[in-house]
Amino acid sequence: MPVLHSDRRFVLKSLLAASAVFCLPSCISGTHFDGSFLQLWPSHLDLPPNAWKKRFDILRQAQCQDLFVQWVGIEDGNNSWRASQAFMDMLFDLAGERSIGLHLGLPYHQNWWAILKAKDFAELDTFFAQTLNSATRYIEESPLSSHANFRGWYIPYELEQYHWGTASSQEKLIPWLQSLSNIATTDKGLQPAISTYFSQLPTDGSLVSLWSNILDHANLYPMIQDGVGVAGLGNYEALVPLQQLFNTRQIRYDLIVELFHQLSDDTKQEKFLATSASPSRVRKQMEVASSFGATRIVAFAIDPWLTDDTAPAQRLRQALIKN
Repeated sequence: MPVLHSDRRFVLKSLLAASAVFCLPSCISGTHFDGSFLQLWPSHLDLPPNAWKKRFDILRQAQCQDLFVQWVGIEDGNNSWRASQAFMDMLFDLAGERSIGLHLGLPYHQNWWAILKAKDFAELDTFFAQTLNSATRYIEESPLSSHANFRGWYIPYELEQYHWGTASSQEKLIPWLQSLSNIATTDKGLQPAISTYFSQLPTDGSLVSLWSNILDHANLYPMIQDGVGVAGLGNYEALVPLQQLFNTRQIRYDLIVELFHQLSDDTKQEKFLATSASPSRVRKQMEVASSFGATRIVAFAIDPWLTDDTAPAQRLRQALIKN
């Protein structure tokens, strides 16, 4: 991990301390969400129109101007699925009625993490070729980008310094990202977005060296995950070097504020177990996020962590949204 300048540590700790003093636990102030993510699953496709209207109304009440659909479908062998044209048109219509722009995630190939864990470069080459071909076909054949409120493509593969910290791994990664950015940059110059985060796994790699290389070769719009939902508020310190890189190079980027709290870090769990974060924790995140210099602050994610009917979701929704 890069060594953080002591002054930067002091600023971050001061911000966290100040946020605990100047705002009551029942309120969240200082900034708002510019956007949110929507992580589509097959169960979403069966929701009635009223359920979607409720979700988009909450997005609008939270002042979101952008929604990132994380993927339009998942490629997983016989279990593959993809949202229909009619379903996606409905999302665009609901978003347009509320002046919300949509960023569309390309089809996501489910074996991404399994291949990275295996560290098989030959298999990685095959994966890169398949995903590039899939993305190219989808972009060329989909009419969705013609919607007036289409705001660009999203590449649904998250980048961190554990798997991509070495020169040899980046020699594989960079040409793929360069090709994806070439096909996914629109005629209007809208850059494809991609998320990045700081991995807690020990490694000699750094996000700064990774992104310095990426920015030199690929036309991408970075989105930094704050990682607080899993790693806690201290994770912001690990992100400062990347923040400094982007700000120094005058790179526009978004900061993703996680609205969940992981209930278990047991890697044997088959499902990710989490609940909506407390208003006090999200308040502290937003205080720090507003000082980061990001172009937008994006929530992950209003659905389900604000839209659910659970008590934690209701508490967070009441704290974030002024009725």
